[in-house]
Amino acid sequence: MSARRGSSWGAAAAVALVMGAVHAGLMGLELVLLVTVVPSFEAMFADFGASLPAPTELVLSLSWGVRSWWFLWIPAGLAVLTGNTLLLAALARWRGALWSGLLGVLQALPLLVVPALTFAALYLPIFSMASAID
Repeated sequence: MSARRGSSWGAAAAVALVMGAVHAGLMGLELVLLVTVVPSFEAMFADFGASLPAPTELVLSLSWGVRSWWFLWIPAGLAVLTGNTLLLAALARWRGALWSGLLGVLQALPLLVVPALTFAALYLPIFSMASAID
């Protein structure tokens, strides 16, 4: 008698698609931030004329890179999402839906932190300039 460890392909696909949708949504949120929100801050920082902290410079450069090289980022992002979804489906089929879901949640944690760090990097110069005024 052999005990099967994994899930059926239907359950594996369901877990993988849900996790893939979560990852796509979080990546889309960061993309919207980099393409729409960051450029408005960039114009504001240019008016200040002050030197910017390194995290802010990094976010501004990343925004410029995404806006300038969008034709490379879109297929790369789709390839990563597709590969990750297939990986999660294979893991769910092999080890079970619980392990696949757990890996998907662990993969989503950094994607939750990145938008928060982006906002922090954008507001850092504002707070430093406000403290310099006092």
